[in-house]
Amino acid sequence: MDTSVLLNNIRALCKKNKISISRLESDLFYSPGLISRWSKNTPSLDRVLDIANYFGVSLDELVSHSTNHDTDNKRLILTLLNRAKTDEINWEILNFQNPPIPLADISSQSFFPFGECDCYYTTFKEGFFFLASTRIGGSLLLALYVLPNAYSQLELICENVPELKDLHECLSRRLGKRLNKIKTDNFINAFLSSSSTNGEASSHEKVTPLQSKIEAINF
Repeated sequence: MDTSVLLNNIRALCKKNKISISRLESDLFYSPGLISRWSKNTPSLDRVLDIANYFGVSLDELVSHSTNHDTDNKRLILTLLNRAKTDEINWEILNFQNPPIPLADISSQSFFPFGECDCYYTTFKEGFFFLASTRIGGSLLLALYVLPNAYSQLELICENVPELKDLHECLSRRLGKRLNKIKTDNFINAFLSSSSTNGEASSHEKVTPLQSKIEAINF
C-alpha cells in the first residue's frame, strides 16, 4: 500500500465533503494526528476500511492512484469541452453583481471562500455547470461545480486537474473580453456609487460657522 496515495485520497475526500482530517479522526474515534502519522507508518486494513465506509467509497478507490470516479470526471470535462467547441452548449459569464434570478444566492465565496473569483456557467435541463477560477500567489486555481437545480446545493466535482485547464483556456478565448468588460463596468459602477454616496453625505452635513476669537465684552 502506497501511504502517500492513501493520504492524498483521504485529504481529497475530506475537502470534497467539507470536513477536516481532525473531524474525521474524531468521528472514527481515532487519536488526534493518527492519520498524519501514516506518512511514516502503514495503517491496518481495518482502519482503511473504516475510512472507505465513512466516505462511501470502495477500498480500491481509497488506495489507488486512478479511480473510476476520476475517470468519470475526466469524461465529464472532456464532454463539456467538446460541446463548447461545437457550440452544442452555450457558456455564459456569471456576473456576481447582476446574476440571473435562479443564481441570485451564489457569490464568489460559494466557490472560493478566501477571495474573489471569475466564473463561467452553462445550463442543462434545470441544472447548471460552473467553472470557477481564481489566482493565489500567481497560481491559477480551477474548480468545477454542479447545481442540479435551483433548489439544490452546489456540489464540487473536481478541482485543479489538467482537463479543467483545457476547458478554462477554451472558454477564456471565447469569453475573456466580455469578462473583462463586465469587471470594468462593475468597478466603475462601484466607484460612481461610492462617490454619489459620499456626495449625498457631505451635502447633508451641518456646517458650523467659525466663531470669532474676539468676543464682545458687555460692560
